[in-house]
Amino acid sequence: GFRFDLMEFHSVATMERIRDTLRRTTGRSMYLYGEGWPYGTTADGSRFRPAIQENLAGTGIGTFNDRIRDALRGFETPRRSDTRGLANGLISIGSESDTRLAEEYSDALRVALAGSIGSIRIHTHAGPWCDARD
Repeated sequence: GFRFDLMEFHSVATMERIRDTLRRTTGRSMYLYGEGWPYGTTADGSRFRPAIQENLAGTGIGTFNDRIRDALRGFETPRRSDTRGLANGLISIGSESDTRLAEEYSDALRVALAGSIGSIRIHTHAGPWCDARD
């Protein structure tokens, strides 16, 4: 298989051509995987349809699941690297905002454990059932 950094800078069509060419060349299916989140200048889709998570659904091309990472270890930014997730003490902090974040992370973790399939319905921390993509 092959892993692509910043896959958003490739179009969905390019990634599908790579997938198809590898199948034809090798006679077997190869796993393509990468960072499929909107990041840079192509994120708005004005130049081409970028290879990001929502655009790659159904193509057989995988993307790194940043939601499970953030739920477990916290969401880091260039300005802040001291965040916590469910795996490293967020629940023990105890402030109201941290409790809300832990509840949201719990929802994200349930979706991830269900395979991150957008049509899966989950019971959220807020009470209602909703599609995982929401």
